[in-house]
Amino acid sequence: MAQKQHRSLNNLVEVFLLESLYRRPNAVTLAAMEEVKSGAELDELTDENIDNLEEYIESL
Repeated sequence: MAQKQHRSLNNLVEVFLLESLYRRPNAVTLAAMEEVKSGAELDELTDENIDNLEEYIESL
């Protein structure tokens, strides 16, 4: 991967570390993560609503 990006291995590791430190989820993402962790009853995607995905998204 480092070679493909024309980087040294050390530089690639630095980039990964910096990205992991500074890439913070936004408020909407954090709320969604908390919702999943809480075990709240969530809607389940099924073959039926995947076939009508636009309608399903609008129904949310």
